[in-house]
Amino acid sequence: MRQRAFTLIELLVSLSVLLVVIIATARIFGTTGKVAAIGEASADLQATATAVEKVIRGDIERIARDGVLAIQCVAVQNDVNRTATYPQAPLLDPTREITDFVRCDQVVFFGRGHEVSQVYLGTRGGSRSDQAYVVRLFSATGEQIKVTPEFTSNEFMIRLGHGLQFPTLLVDSTKSPPARPDADTVGNKVSSLLPLVPWMWSPTATMTSAYFDSSTANASTYLPNQPEARQWVLARQCVLLTDDGVNTSQFPSANNLTWFREREVTGAGTAGSAGMIANSTTGIAQYSFNVAGNSTPNPAATNLAIPQDNLFPNRALTASRVDIAATSIGDFRALIEQGATSAYFSKDFNFDSTGRLPWSEKEGLSPNVSLGYIRNRIYNSLFGAPIRTDLAGLGTTNGLWGYPRAEKVAPSLNRLDAMTNGPLLAGNCSSIQIDWTWSNGTAQFETPEGTPLLVQLPASPVRSAAIYDVPLAGLTTQPWPNQPFMSTSGAIAVSSQSGTIPWFGLPDSMFPISQRRGVTRLAGPLISDKLAPLSTPSYATPIRILKPSVATDPANKLPFTTITTADIDTVAVATPPIDCARIEGVDTAILRPLGTNTQVYSYQAIFGPNGDKPYREAKFPGGSERVLRNDYTPWPTALRFTITLHDPKLALSQGRVFQFVVELPKAEK
Repeated sequence: MRQRAFTLIELLVSLSVLLVVIIATARIFGTTGKVAAIGEASADLQATATAVEKVIRGDIERIARDGVLAIQCVAVQNDVNRTATYPQAPLLDPTREITDFVRCDQVVFFGRGHEVSQVYLGTRGGSRSDQAYVVRLFSATGEQIKVTPEFTSNEFMIRLGHGLQFPTLLVDSTKSPPARPDADTVGNKVSSLLPLVPWMWSPTATMTSAYFDSSTANASTYLPNQPEARQWVLARQCVLLTDDGVNTSQFPSANNLTWFREREVTGAGTAGSAGMIANSTTGIAQYSFNVAGNSTPNPAATNLAIPQDNLFPNRALTASRVDIAATSIGDFRALIEQGATSAYFSKDFNFDSTGRLPWSEKEGLSPNVSLGYIRNRIYNSLFGAPIRTDLAGLGTTNGLWGYPRAEKVAPSLNRLDAMTNGPLLAGNCSSIQIDWTWSNGTAQFETPEGTPLLVQLPASPVRSAAIYDVPLAGLTTQPWPNQPFMSTSGAIAVSSQSGTIPWFGLPDSMFPISQRRGVTRLAGPLISDKLAPLSTPSYATPIRILKPSVATDPANKLPFTTITTADIDTVAVATPPIDCARIEGVDTAILRPLGTNTQVYSYQAIFGPNGDKPYREAKFPGGSERVLRNDYTPWPTALRFTITLHDPKLALSQGRVFQFVVELPKAEK
């Protein structure tokens, strides 16, 4: 019999059907794989967010109310690095619109509780070996060296925000012994110095560096470029405060430092000599701006006073080489309140002491005005003073020197390099926004009969005489008193409807609608508003917020200039003893030019040690009266964290946004 084979057409049809089945199966498996990857990424991000929230809540639960709380909100537009010279510079986040903003907020506070240094002790950490860690002791007979197994403290400082990554800063093996460079600054002279920030990008090597463990100069320059925003890191830097009680002769001093062995030393060795490398720094702040890892002492050993513009975050801490500061909360308060270290000052502070510096510029001149003001000293110590001289008066660099180094992978296994991995809290965080708020009735003080307590407003630069019988109504959502509230553009009536207390920070009016979260300033959303509470006839500041329906042009670099009074609602009123300018500062400018082309938007809220004593009793023959204090800054009721996290493989291209609110513990009465 004759057998018949498949025809060519039948074979082609069969192959086509098979190809369709294979493609369909591949798509099914591909889709299944993507769904699985997205599910895995979502689960991973949820676990990361839960862990981050747990850590932050635990830190805030231990906050020290006799310390300070400083919040800095920073925003840059997605195309911040694009200029006329480099129009094709990469976007910070390639998945977002050019006009979107990236947030790089920070919060710094002090706490109490048991904390352990992250420094690697090694297998000999608890031994009596001469190669273990050592601490300098002081006695009548001189210095000694003693092994200690572990460094712990019950006081600490926490800095939360973005960290910086410098994977190109590797060990320099050409030096003997090998040296480890730390990022220092962009630019090599005062007129061109720029801080190291998360959004750095440059087509050329412009970043200078300095060796932490060597006095040898480093002439090399490096690319300062940070990775795209989706690969930024979220950092939690915990600095142990371990003051050994030794009086220092100058600030900073190398006296009360801990050290560890780095190289073999012949003989007994002395701290600071060859083979000994500092494992701590002398303080949270340092005198003047200097290279990373070094501390410049005050030139006059007998003059411990440090002007506010010479205060910067300690570079050894921002370089993440050490996590111990030989200081205490009391020492830091002496530095900011009296202008000096605690060597010759008591740590028992008197709230009414006349030796304290004025809180802000609003308090007028002072014999110690050259040292600055408490608020500025807090801000500069934690975030950095301005050092640019080419744009004098604009404050082009202040507040941007406090971002710590936080590497995903340490440059080497050496204990010095391993420290750079210590502040890492989350590996992929493109944005962090920190807002704060009060509850209704904050700073409200009443008599036993339930009426507002009355105080005296002392004379000030805007008032030649004191004003008596001012009610301490504090913050309220009800219009109080029942009269218009003044602004520079004229009277603005309070809405007839009671509102809610908003969140405070960078105002919604500068962001596209998609990035608004109900945030305003104490002074309201208008940048043109002047912070002048306690000087107008109303003695009150209206808290105004942008209506959610108001749309501004996102292409406008200053969208808030187009807002009118019809676009805002007054939702609350801040009355004495709240003084908005003491918390947010007297400089209302949010736009900050950083260099020639870069524009940075920033906002600061500083809360000092006095968050619960609004007045003092002024006694006189035959009686007394309550006089409003000039340093009262009621602390927030809660902080709100909004973070955008990404999985390592970027399966979720835009990541996930997580938000949680943390209430601050109430002050002990």
